[in-house]
Amino acid sequence: MSDPWNARVAAALCYQSPTVLYHATTPRKMERYKATGAILPPVRGFDTLAAAQEWARLTNGRTIILRLSELEKVQALPDHHNAHGLAWWSPVKCTQWEVVT
Repeated sequence: MSDPWNARVAAALCYQSPTVLYHATTPRKMERYKATGAILPPVRGFDTLAAAQEWARLTNGRTIILRLSELEKVQALPDHHNAHGLAWWSPVKCTQWEVVT
């Protein structure tokens, strides 16, 4: 079993924040992202693809997973962590993504 999420977050904060996050979204929100050219803040995601896939499985309708890149000012979320990865957020809009699934 992995360490508790708070221990994993504390350890992660000793290092540089991730510059790539995986974001689970709905087809409707994806259309909004395309229309605006950005994911508006708060931009949330996970540091591993497996964690985003688990979040998508647990939340109805989130059938699209995006790989977000060139994120700025990424900070750990206080919740939403799972056994596969940690949850993070950015207060800066994201304009660079690619569809993973």
